[in-house]
Amino acid sequence: KKKSPWVQIDGEVVGDSELIIARLKARAGRDLDAGLTAEQRAIDLAVRRMLDEHYHQVWEHELFILDAAWERGKEFFDQLPPVVRVLVRTMVRGQLRAQLHARGVGRHSHDDIVRMGVADLDAVDALLGDKPYFFGDAPTDLDATVFAFLAVTYYIPSPSPVWEHLRARPRLTGYCDRVLARYFQGDAG
Repeated sequence: KKKSPWVQIDGEVVGDSELIIARLKARAGRDLDAGLTAEQRAIDLAVRRMLDEHYHQVWEHELFILDAAWERGKEFFDQLPPVVRVLVRTMVRGQLRAQLHARGVGRHSHDDIVRMGVADLDAVDALLGDKPYFFGDAPTDLDATVFAFLAVTYYIPSPSPVWEHLRARPRLTGYCDRVLARYFQGDAG
């Protein structure tokens, strides 16, 4: 499909986070969402759609389009041979810029994109509230999705207004640190 995210599961390439999650759940025979109510499932879907279809564009803008972040992010391409490195970086950035424009967010000013990203983070913060996980004491699929999106913003230093906004939200940073410690032994590297 030529689009991230994608993974290879049992030799088959599976794209789209929703399809990846469904495939992994079926493969593992576990459903973290088994006890959710219809209302909780609706909240799960709405938050995942917001992150997948909107916030995703905001952080791509933050990491790959903003010049300061782009200069730092060039290291993503360091494994490539020097001869093609600059060409590939330029192509990737151009493709991302075109995708963001086509999807809509890239048509806005930087200030408007920041406001949109901040609003997304504030919505996630309000829904999480003071709970350890979105639907109580145990993580669900929504927690895996939210952590993935927040971790990209929180653990990859990209000094920008959206990054700073997240770092100023103790419930969200505490949430990230809690999930990281529980599932990754606290290793953000």
